[in-house]
Amino acid sequence: MGSSPTAPIRKETTIPYVKQELRALVDADIDRLCATIRFRCSPPDMVGTMNYAISRIVSIKLRRGVRYWSINEAMGVLACVQQELFRRLAGPYEDQKRKENGDVFDENKS
Repeated sequence: MGSSPTAPIRKETTIPYVKQELRALVDADIDRLCATIRFRCSPPDMVGTMNYAISRIVSIKLRRGVRYWSINEAMGVLACVQQELFRRLAGPYEDQKRKENGDVFDENKS
């Protein structure tokens, strides 16, 4: 069912970081999941298992019905995770490697 003009507007709280009390609950389960993946999966199977675990977590958003907005929100979460991973890890790593090895976009190179 789509939203109607008379349907109440969903009020959601957007929090950039999860509060410590909730993190403690979630982290225990995540730590167990990570240990399972790390110690029970061969390196070739690890990426597929991570994909499976992440997909299962994202599917929580879709359990009440697959709608455009729920798919869009789930994809938004994944996009933000990707951006945060790049901003916090990949970007600084790339910056360090550029300093060590030279910039690919050096203006003096043709």
